[in-house]
Amino acid sequence: MFHKKTKIFLDSANPAETAQAIEMLGGLDGQTTNPSLVVKNLNQSSKISEEEMLGFYKTNVQKISKLIPNGSVSIEVYADQRTSAKEIYEQAISMNEWIDNAHIKFPTIPAALEAAAKFIKQGGRANFTLVFNQKQALAIHNLVISVGATKGQVFISPFVGRLDDIGLKGVDLLANVQKMYQQLQSPVEILGASIRNLNHLQYCFDIGLDIVTLPLSIIKEWHQSQNITYSPQNLTPIGFENLDYTQKWQDIDISHELTTKGLLKFAQDWKSLLE
Repeated sequence: MFHKKTKIFLDSANPAETAQAIEMLGGLDGQTTNPSLVVKNLNQSSKISEEEMLGFYKTNVQKISKLIPNGSVSIEVYADQRTSAKEIYEQAISMNEWIDNAHIKFPTIPAALEAAAKFIKQGGRANFTLVFNQKQALAIHNLVISVGATKGQVFISPFVGRLDDIGLKGVDLLANVQKMYQQLQSPVEILGASIRNLNHLQYCFDIGLDIVTLPLSIIKEWHQSQNITYSPQNLTPIGFENLDYTQKWQDIDISHELTTKGLLKFAQDWKSLLE
């Protein structure tokens, strides 16, 4: 079932789903987790403490890591617009100690990029999430180059489905970032996220994307399908931007409405069960 160029990750915080995906596909290259998925798996009716929430997250991540010891497991820091770079960095250091094969997920906001720069420079592995445009991707590349990161150390996760939701052709962002990174000879690997259907998946295969992360429902559908082909969607194309590649990462405008909305949703999910 594996594609010869594209690594397959599961998007889930549930180790039982990890086992199911491995059984269907014969293995996994990695897994992505986030606070929303953690809350979903808690099925908790009463409020709990933040310590208990993190304990549950850590336990599940460790179970997942044992199932895919040679793969990557992304663990997401908690961050909102008020969280400082120092707080994000301290979370990253703590979460990185949970397992040996962690990529720490940082939202694409200024404080998180500042924290990530320090973390990566010290040898940490990172996955930048909530990416919705080329400027954000350029800032991440330039940050990574500035701290001397190597291939495999850093992922970037453009969100396809959420761009589709607002009428834009989300897969175009994957192609545009890929083209830009090829021009820059970037060590950053592109991880297609917010994959909603087999059409998205086939597009990732067709362009030879580095990685794709899939919910179990899409893995099941893929496993049951004989042949899939990409069919262009009736959505507004996202054109390639000719950006100034020489800008310092700190000087690039990385703001995006969907990044802000995504950050708010994660924060709401995380806080929904806390005392």
